[in-house]
Amino acid sequence: MNEGLKIKGKDSNKLLIFDLDDTLILSDAKIKVLDKESGKVIKEMTPEEYNYYVQHSSQMLSFEDFNKFGILKKAKLTKYMDLLKREYKKGTHICILTAREDSNLIRKFFLYHKIDILPQLVIATSDPKWNFKGHKSEIASRKKEAIERLVKHGYNDLTFFDDNEENLKYAKTLEKKLGVSIKTIKTK
Repeated sequence: MNEGLKIKGKDSNKLLIFDLDDTLILSDAKIKVLDKESGKVIKEMTPEEYNYYVQHSSQMLSFEDFNKFGILKKAKLTKYMDLLKREYKKGTHICILTAREDSNLIRKFFLYHKIDILPQLVIATSDPKWNFKGHKSEIASRKKEAIERLVKHGYNDLTFFDDNEENLKYAKTLEKKLGVSIKTIKTK
């Protein structure tokens, strides 16, 4: 979040933070590994496989599937989406924290499911509008920075749902550093 951004209607210190891919949804979106010289697809990976992928210098990655609303709209919803919906109906503050690159697309997906999450709480860490530091591949550090920003906005009782152990570990380091409560839940 931009430092001067105010969270409209913030009336709670509690926040549930959900990763998107492989936490709330299971989609057919794939990361394509391309040969740098030829541009040909070498292989395709799921988000889970990407969590453990080490890129070679002769390769480049394409995340184009993750910017297609048609693929996103067809995603299978998980039990954590059911939890999100229940908490949303109770008025609990919800944040979506994803490595994707289009916050507006993610918000559109939730509106399609009749869930109106504040735009300030739909955070795609690869979206340039959020101005995160570091390289695009440093997902865990970007998510950690996003959580730090949320704490600066007054949230101090956080629960973070993510399928990636490294993302959860980085978030948990903030608990003592910032003097807040961060419960982490591994979703896979």
